[in-house]
Amino acid sequence: MGGVGNGSEANSLAGQNDLRASLGATRLWYAGGASVVIALLPAVCLLGLGCDRSGRKTEHRYTFGVVGPMSDHPAWPAVRAGAMSFAKEYPLVRVLTVAPPIDSPAAQQEAVASLLRERIHALAIWPVDVAAMTGTINDLANRGLPVATMGTDAPDSKRMGFVGWDEREVGRALAELAVKQIKDGRTLMILHAGQRQDHLYERWQSLRSELDRQQRLAVLFELDCGGVPSRARQIIADRMDRYPELSGWISIDDWPLRGLADPTSLLPAGCPIVTCHPGADYWALLAEEVGAGFVATDYFEWGWRAMVMCYSAVRTIPLEMPMYYPAVEQVTAANLRQWRQRWHGWRELRPSRGPSRTEHRTEQ
Repeated sequence: MGGVGNGSEANSLAGQNDLRASLGATRLWYAGGASVVIALLPAVCLLGLGCDRSGRKTEHRYTFGVVGPMSDHPAWPAVRAGAMSFAKEYPLVRVLTVAPPIDSPAAQQEAVASLLRERIHALAIWPVDVAAMTGTINDLANRGLPVATMGTDAPDSKRMGFVGWDEREVGRALAELAVKQIKDGRTLMILHAGQRQDHLYERWQSLRSELDRQQRLAVLFELDCGGVPSRARQIIADRMDRYPELSGWISIDDWPLRGLADPTSLLPAGCPIVTCHPGADYWALLAEEVGAGFVATDYFEWGWRAMVMCYSAVRTIPLEMPMYYPAVEQVTAANLRQWRQRWHGWRELRPSRGPSRTEHRTEQ
């Protein structure tokens, strides 16, 4: 299926340069697209009304849809910004983004349907449930609509490519963070979702294997929360009542933090949580005195790279990297300042690495 990206800076630079070379472009433009908000679902956004240097509107040739897992997913703002950045850089493209208000396959399928009411040329989807969304992806592909997956892959579907992270690397990073962040004591518990979704099960098994290789921490219980935030929080509360001296928690995903008004209220002082997706609402947990740790990645690149795949598909350009994995990262109090700076840059549609996209090539 072609090369596999490893997320290194060289890989990112090469991929962007390959795209620029393959577009057959001959003219340089300033990235000055304007944005307009439309109402498809509660969390919908359109970007890409491009203008040339005279201020005249350019005519869109392509419309791409981007479907998130749910509107309040902590990583969604950065992924969405990456996709929007592509529309800003390539004015002949407009991007419609939508995320359902709840974590539900039916709601995500409705989000897809809302985009199809527009004239969409290609789609990128972060599947909330791989089994449920595989059929949707196949239906779209059978209708001739190219679909890329991001965040979570649907390997048995007819998707054209995937950008996200390697679940085995995420599991290993969770274990490494636990060893570093759980400093007082050695006992911990793990929250998982059983075998309901293959990618989360793979992450869990990788975590277990990595923990088996170290000697300092001991896992007391591995508890199935079903991926339900309220149930995850109830399990934590019950176990902390029974084991008040517990040293820490690992949650395979950020379930116990979702929808929590004050994330620092989840656990007592000295009992940190290690999980994924350090969105802005979770930054208080990264204070030195709280000691949480998060596995992360370049979420902005997920959105941007998914748009590269869509653009390549509609232009019938072979994908150089149909499977693209930005590097897995670890975020703690030690590098929170740098992470915040990157996050704010993403919200302003600025990539955190790679060449400046202030100037770019477009079609004649």
